[in-house]
Amino acid sequence: MEHLSSSLKRGGVKNLIDFFPPNKRTVSNLDTYFREKGLPVVAEWYARKLFAAVKEVVVNGLKDLSEKEEGVEAVRVLEWEKGLNAEHRSI
Repeated sequence: MEHLSSSLKRGGVKNLIDFFPPNKRTVSNLDTYFREKGLPVVAEWYARKLFAAVKEVVVNGLKDLSEKEEGVEAVRVLEWEKGLNAEHRSI
C-alpha cells in the first residue's frame, strides 16, 4: 500500500478518485470498485486518508474557534458536524 501511495505522490496525483469518470467520482463508487476487484486494502486506505483530512479540518476549526473565543454555540456546531462525519465515515 505504501508503494501505491508513494507512486501517486511522485506522479502528482492528489486524489485517487480523480481516476474515476466524473459521474462516478464518489467515495462509495471508489469503495465498491476496489472491493469488487479484490482490493479492499485500497478502499480502506482511501477511507483512512479521507478521515484524516476531515479530522484535520475539524481540529483546526476548533483551534481557530477557541483562539477567537467565538463562543460555545460555534463549538457545538462543529462537534455536531464531527459526529455526522463519524457516522458516515464507514463506507
